[in-house]
Amino acid sequence: MLNEGQRRHVSATLRVAEERLLDLQRRLDDAHSGHLLHVENDLGETERVLVAEKIADLLRQLAAAGHRLALTTGCQSLRHVVMGTLSVTWTDLQDAKTGPLSAYGDTDPRLKDVLDPLIDCVADDVMEICQALGMHKEREQR
Repeated sequence: MLNEGQRRHVSATLRVAEERLLDLQRRLDDAHSGHLLHVENDLGETERVLVAEKIADLLRQLAAAGHRLALTTGCQSLRHVVMGTLSVTWTDLQDAKTGPLSAYGDTDPRLKDVLDPLIDCVADDVMEICQALGMHKEREQR
């Protein structure tokens, strides 16, 4: 029914939809909060069950569509997801340092001695994880 270009496009689109639905499913099962982000579980039990059931139904529909239309299956490397996410996080952290922060107005001169070392420490740890994953993969390939 689909030509190759159409198959690739529909496959990619439905894979993204499936990824988002799986993420929502995980969040419904276990909504974690951090220190700087609070996830408020503002769904009542009836709503949560309704949404969970609908998501499960949607995932079944996507699977059936994949089989019916012979869509291609994608493979996602957890290593690449972690490294990609942390690389973007590292870049975002650099934008929170006092230099780029001055785009939002004058910065207190004392801020450079407080904020930048904190950002550098977090960014270094983020990069350390990426490097460890990269080195571990190299060792596995030998």
